[in-house]
Amino acid sequence: MPPDFEELIEHARLRVPYAKGSFDEADFDAAPLEGLVAQECGFRGARFHDAKLKDAKFILCDLRGASFHTADLRKAGFIRCDLHGADFAGLTLHGVRFIDCDLAGANFEDCVLHKCVIMAGTLAGARFRSAKITKSAVMKTDVARIDFQDAVLSNFMIVEADLSEAVLDGVKADGIMLMKADFGRRDLRSLTLARCNLANSNLSGVNLAGVDLTGSLLLGADLSGANLHGVTAPMAVFAKANLQRADLREATLSMANFSEAGLVQSDFSDARLDMAVFQAADARAARFDRANLHYALLEHTRLDGASLAAVRLDRTSVHCASLEGTLTLGASGSTIPTDQERAIAELYDPGRVTLVGELG
Repeated sequence: MPPDFEELIEHARLRVPYAKGSFDEADFDAAPLEGLVAQECGFRGARFHDAKLKDAKFILCDLRGASFHTADLRKAGFIRCDLHGADFAGLTLHGVRFIDCDLAGANFEDCVLHKCVIMAGTLAGARFRSAKITKSAVMKTDVARIDFQDAVLSNFMIVEADLSEAVLDGVKADGIMLMKADFGRRDLRSLTLARCNLANSNLSGVNLAGVDLTGSLLLGADLSGANLHGVTAPMAVFAKANLQRADLREATLSMANFSEAGLVQSDFSDARLDMAVFQAADARAARFDRANLHYALLEHTRLDGASLAAVRLDRTSVHCASLEGTLTLGASGSTIPTDQERAIAELYDPGRVTLVGELG
């Protein structure tokens, strides 16, 4: 036991900060350290197994290789600490904050993280295998080579993350936010991404064939050249997304929103697109062969040179759609054509109209 051990415990009991102590390789197993405030202390390689660290704060501390097995870290905070290679495996972390910390290579395998925040610093190479993460956030943090294999993520947010080298096999995600994430050109077929926010993310060239994207938000995402063959994505939002040359064959896209999306040369053959919205989308030279477009809105959509061979229609609106050179051989069903009065009204700009009585 280190010589200052009892003094450290007394400081914790009185909520008095303890500064510049040296506790490298110390054993704090089951130590009563609730409310501890440690500043600029060395705990390199220390053991905190079963330690009571609720509400503890570590500020500018060296905790490299420290082990926290079975410790109580509820609402603990780590601020600008070096936690390189620290071991949190199997813990339940509730309300823990890591602010500007070095967590490179840290072990969070089988952890349960709830209402935790990791902001700034690095998680490069950190392991979250089989972790369960809920209502937590990782922001402005280096996540290069992070390992989320078989993790379950719910109401989890990562912003502006480079996930091109992340291990994501078997991830089950529901309601997570991965805004402005970069996935590189990788295979993501093992993921479940229902109800996820992937707005403005780079998914160019990725393989998402067969993935569940039900209700997901891909607003402004780059999916150019992506493989979305057979995805399940009813009610997903692809508005303003780039889907040029994307493969969406046999996809389930009922009620999906493609408003203002770039769909040039994309392939929707045999896709289910009933009640889908393509308002003002650019679908030139796209393929919709044998697709179900019942009640779909193709209003103001550019379909020049597109193929709608054997497409199935039922009150499908083509109001003001551009159809020059569109192939419709074998198409069946009914469409709602352009409403001229409505078209004139849509072109009407009150800012450019001067009443006769106002002249002179």
